[in-house]
Amino acid sequence: MATRKLTERHQLACYVLANEFDRSQTQIATLFDVRQSTVSNAIKEATYKIELNQLQQQLDEVRAELRQNLMLESPAPLIPQGEIIDVE
Repeated sequence: MATRKLTERHQLACYVLANEFDRSQTQIATLFDVRQSTVSNAIKEATYKIELNQLQQQLDEVRAELRQNLMLESPAPLIPQGEIIDVE
């Protein structure tokens, strides 16, 4: 068995095979001619990237909502204009 690094696409394939096709890490390792530990690491890395992508999408949605709402409704100023504040 050769020691080699899986590409990002292969990492995602490992994730899909394990989570959607119920293949064991050993079966996936045999398929890609790598060690089981390589597959385990690939699945962890793919999971991490997927979660980051989902969080990025959620952030983008929140940003879009805030931009839209702030354009329609200006937030009230913290200090009303023309009001003098004593800072003592």
